[in-house]
Amino acid sequence: MRRLRAGDPDERRARDREGRAGARGVCAAARANCDVSDEEIRDPTGLVVVLTERRWTEHIIVRHPEMATVRAGVIDTVARPESIHLGRRDPTRRIYVRDWGPVPGVGASLTPLVLVGETGEVGTAYFIAEAFRKLGRQIWPSN
Repeated sequence: MRRLRAGDPDERRARDREGRAGARGVCAAARANCDVSDEEIRDPTGLVVVLTERRWTEHIIVRHPEMATVRAGVIDTVARPESIHLGRRDPTRRIYVRDWGPVPGVGASLTPLVLVGETGEVGTAYFIAEAFRKLGRQIWPSN
């Protein structure tokens, strides 16, 4: 699915009017702001999460170049995580976790974290080592 950037007030109003019907309706409502390479993902709790092309190219793969070849896996981690946690330091952030196992050309037994802010926009994504300390209360699946 494609959609506008999360957080834009006009986009949010359009999305609400459309009943979150999808990117096509939102883009039609505000075509000038639509970036066709932004990805909209619905997580298992129903939250609409957006991975913008700008965030991917200007932040994630710049700061975490090992992620450059696994964009589809990042999207899949949000859509089908093993667990979703609130951030320990910032409980408005959601952290999506999914064990990928070996990833050819990247490494063996990898687990990415995908951090999503309160606007629903992906903030960053990277493979974990010691980052488990950032995980707060698990919110999905329910314990």
